[in-house]
Amino acid sequence: MFPDFSAFRMQHRPDVSAPIGVGLSSSACFVDWYGRGARDVLVSGHPWYFSGGVYLCLQDLQKSGPDKPVYFPPTRLHGINGHFVFPAPQPDGSFDLLSYSPRNPGPRSRQSGRSIGWIHRHRNAGNRDCPVFHALPDDVPCQNGSLEKQLAGARLMSITPEYDTEGRLCAVIVSINTDPDAYWPDRRQPWQQDNAMNAPFDSRGDWRGQAAKMQVLRFPFDKNRDRPLFGSPKIIAESTSLFTVDAALRQDSSGEKTLIMRSDTDFLSIGEPAAPPEAAPLRIRLRDHFFNTQIFSPPKPLRGTADLLISGNTGYISYLGNSNETVQETRLEAFGTAMRVGTLAVPSAVLHDGGVRVYVGDATGHIHCATGTRQTGLGPSQCVRDPVGEICHQAGPNGSIQGPNERRWGYVNPLATAWTQAHAPDLIVNDITGSCVLYPSTGDPDGLLFGAARALTLDGAPLCLTWRSRPARWSSTELLVHMEDGLRLVERSGEDPYALHSGRRVRFSDGSPVAAGMQGGLAGRSVLQRVDCPGSQHSSVLAAIDHRSAAAFGAPQLAGSAIVLLKVAEDAEDLVLHPAILLKTRTGSPLILGSHNPGVSYCAQGWDDDEGTLIAGAEDGHLYAFPASEFPDLTDPN
Repeated sequence: MFPDFSAFRMQHRPDVSAPIGVGLSSSACFVDWYGRGARDVLVSGHPWYFSGGVYLCLQDLQKSGPDKPVYFPPTRLHGINGHFVFPAPQPDGSFDLLSYSPRNPGPRSRQSGRSIGWIHRHRNAGNRDCPVFHALPDDVPCQNGSLEKQLAGARLMSITPEYDTEGRLCAVIVSINTDPDAYWPDRRQPWQQDNAMNAPFDSRGDWRGQAAKMQVLRFPFDKNRDRPLFGSPKIIAESTSLFTVDAALRQDSSGEKTLIMRSDTDFLSIGEPAAPPEAAPLRIRLRDHFFNTQIFSPPKPLRGTADLLISGNTGYISYLGNSNETVQETRLEAFGTAMRVGTLAVPSAVLHDGGVRVYVGDATGHIHCATGTRQTGLGPSQCVRDPVGEICHQAGPNGSIQGPNERRWGYVNPLATAWTQAHAPDLIVNDITGSCVLYPSTGDPDGLLFGAARALTLDGAPLCLTWRSRPARWSSTELLVHMEDGLRLVERSGEDPYALHSGRRVRFSDGSPVAAGMQGGLAGRSVLQRVDCPGSQHSSVLAAIDHRSAAAFGAPQLAGSAIVLLKVAEDAEDLVLHPAILLKTRTGSPLILGSHNPGVSYCAQGWDDDEGTLIAGAEDGHLYAFPASEFPDLTDPN
């Protein structure tokens, strides 16, 4: 399991309403926790990822409106875990919780227990105010075996419950991909191939993978409390597609059933897909949810066709409701909660007006901005803009080595620094494609409006970094960048801030280069930050790295993705680094913040009056502010 750093999360001011969420690929459902007619929310973070667990968000009935529910910050439920969790109401008004987690096929599996692949049943041994769940001894079978056995090798994409008109669980809807390897060209994932960035595409730039059969299955539920089980599945929808399918089934007050599906990266369909043209399904373009989507239809739907809870890979939780005959997607929010953006957060902090202004990129391609101090908390988080609108970097159909399923992913990594010699910071931005652009400052006092992006060039050609990496500002004219062949210093050419040329070499103290270390530069994925350690005559490099790039940085093998420190041995004709040190707290805990590479920034002052602060962005989308004194390697010259 990952370490728990929740005590270090950066908090908003008490008067600021901000999105709630748990982490990467989370799923959410409504539950009336106290039986007061509220729409409280259970959120389960994927157990493979950072911030895994099950959390309860109680609805704040005083602040909620009819189309915008407001919540208290999430609290963790003890004794229960799972990727998918949902209530099974009982006749006496109580409810068990059912959970399921698919098997992790990777080498870093954190699953344990006697019954992986089964649906588990949990019961609260405490009261509603202090819940403590425990797993009941008998798992819930599907026919005579586990759900995993019933799927027969297919990849499970989502599980969502179906309730009858009385609010009782009557089935689960399971979406599967019957041949997940077909999506990958030559049935091999790109990072298993040479020339990884180009191998998945043909000469025209089209994805070479094949469509696969997607199915939606309905497993009916036997409501026997003592020995519940799910019966034989029935296929209720199927299609052949490159894109994953997620589905739910709902019943209205008359008992009529409606199928709800997300069958591509853009749209959610409400209605029977096989209906005639005059009864075509309602199609809704989702802002926040475009991969591994979990759709929850409540037991007793409210008015209109859209009364849904949507969650998924970005970590946001959204409510889809009808307002004036239109369907609106609204993020669930809480007052005074921890700041979070989309998953895979990468921060860059600058000193501002006695506090810190932090810019944060995320997997959705947006860049968020908030300002504050530890004592006051952060103000509202807003997306930054250029003259056209909100800045949003996304891969498009051919921009990701993982193909069209990731066309709306951005993995944007900003560096806030006064590169054009303006008084306010500019933004140097890399993304999922590896292209690097500069958004010049406009002097906007709120730090939200930037000029139009222009590409940076290196020796006359476009500057292309390893995907999902971020450069560090090294000197007044130099950037430390991670390219496919390793770390390099590049230098501004004269007065033109967009034109760079190759500069000094970067090598280890034994003379070897700091190489990318993996085919296609995939192990780059590094977020770099210059930091000045007390008592040292040279600056050092903080690097947030993917676990696969540990060897390239001279670091020990990592259990997850972590933050390391490379101390500078010499900063003269060459920049000479010692091998990476795994950054650990005073208690010996390594700063591991997920399976995907985290982000890192450092501010000598601003957030905390007393000392410097390391600000880390984690896989779960939260920001974590650690006092520098937590890390002996940052503060102890010995």
